[in-house]
Amino acid sequence: FGLRTTFLKTAGDRFGDGVNLNPEKKLWPFLVRLAKQRNLIIRDDDDGNLVFWVPPSAPAQPDAVLAQGHSPVISIAPELDPQQYYSHITGREPVFLGLGGETYTEKNDRLEGVLRPFTFEASDTSGATLQEATEAFAGRMFVNAAKYQVEVATWRRPDGEVWAAGDFVQLHAPDAMVYEPYLFLIREVTLARNEFATTASLQLIIPGSFRGEVPEKLPWDG
Repeated sequence: FGLRTTFLKTAGDRFGDGVNLNPEKKLWPFLVRLAKQRNLIIRDDDDGNLVFWVPPSAPAQPDAVLAQGHSPVISIAPELDPQQYYSHITGREPVFLGLGGETYTEKNDRLEGVLRPFTFEASDTSGATLQEATEAFAGRMFVNAAKYQVEVATWRRPDGEVWAAGDFVQLHAPDAMVYEPYLFLIREVTLARNEFATTASLQLIIPGSFRGEVPEKLPWDG
């Protein structure tokens, strides 16, 4: 396909010979599927090349501090889906010729008193990489369960840099169930401008979600 790629984290073991892109399938979903099983996410660089990476660990200080009712915040909208929040996540290898593949289960210690298991087939994974694929799925679970859309009246952070995916923001928004200041990672940024206003829409997610990490605390924990 003529794609040039950069890996900012090791891709792990080689996938098996049976992993192929069928002619009727599209390339992007195929690459995303494989990247997820190696706990990688995909973005592009300034030249349009594919970059496989993992977001950095949370810094000592956030890039910006935002609070409900204070400039430059215009609105805060939580997107919560508790049905995507599981008590146990089990990865299962494919079954070949009647032989059962291995399984690995990651328990969500943040969810107590509720049994909501989820099992997925790690169709391109085997052996030691099954654990990594399951932990990666567990981390991404927090992205699906809780996102926050924050609109601000500026394209720039306090230090003058333009908002960008990968920035860290501390947010305090009791009306959106962020009862205490909480550190978020910016997943997506949408910049907009018209004759009346210049705004940026920031999609915030729980840090560590793309690192296969289970957070010690959730935004709605008091």
